[in-house]
Amino acid sequence: MNFFGHALVACWVDRSAPWVLGSMLPDFASMSRARLLGADDPRVSAGIEWHHATDDVFHRSATFVEVYVAGGEELERQGIDHGASIAIGHVGTELLIDGLLIDDPAVAAAYLAALELVGDPSMGVRWHGDGANRYRVLGERLRQYGVPYDYRSPVAVAHRLHRILVNRPRLAITQDEVRAIVPWLERARAELVRRLPA
Repeated sequence: MNFFGHALVACWVDRSAPWVLGSMLPDFASMSRARLLGADDPRVSAGIEWHHATDDVFHRSATFVEVYVAGGEELERQGIDHGASIAIGHVGTELLIDGLLIDDPAVAAAYLAALELVGDPSMGVRWHGDGANRYRVLGERLRQYGVPYDYRSPVAVAHRLHRILVNRPRLAITQDEVRAIVPWLERARAELVRRLPA
């Protein structure tokens, strides 16, 4: 599950900004390539725990596993490197799911309110090394970007996957491969529309 999906699941329990922020923080740590040590604010800390509990359930979900594994296998048959195929299948499925969950204005508002707390020292978010700076830069970028409505589009998701993987030499994909993954993303999105309620 990607960060917006985590915000949505967090909102099932509590829409307060510190809780929603905590529910997204482990993903923000991965995105900024920083190591999260924890948070002093108990609401943020509880949100972090909720994130991990959500992932435990989500990553065992039959719909998620079947769609991403089939996607990785299909992409590898098309000639995309094994590691990149697995990464695209996994992350691409998560981004597509976010795109299907993104229409609730109350969740969008909670997400944006949580982003306003990125870098707020009162949250007591603790990082290893220069993680705090990386986190702050990511927060600025996400605030400027706003709600990621473009996740609704398989073409936009393909380009997002390219940006995510471009700095990872073993997983990076070419522009030709970006175009090649769009048909799979379109089919996966249709499958997720059918299966997401479960």
